[in-house]
Amino acid sequence: MFKDYAMVMQDSAGRIATLYITGASIADAIAAGATESQARESAESNAFANAIAEGLLGDNAWIETYL
Repeated sequence: MFKDYAMVMQDSAGRIATLYITGASIADAIAAGATESQARESAESNAFANAIAEGLLGDNAWIETYL
């Protein structure tokens, strides 16, 4: 099983959001045939897209840190 983790992201407008990734989502993607790096990239990209859609971040955000 993989640990849950979070990414703190900031955009050029100064907005900061913490995006949470569940270890279960990583494990599910791997079970479906993805590599661990593909699974993490997909989960993080989905979390980022959701944050943009919810107006939490702009599309120019960057990762400040992983928690």
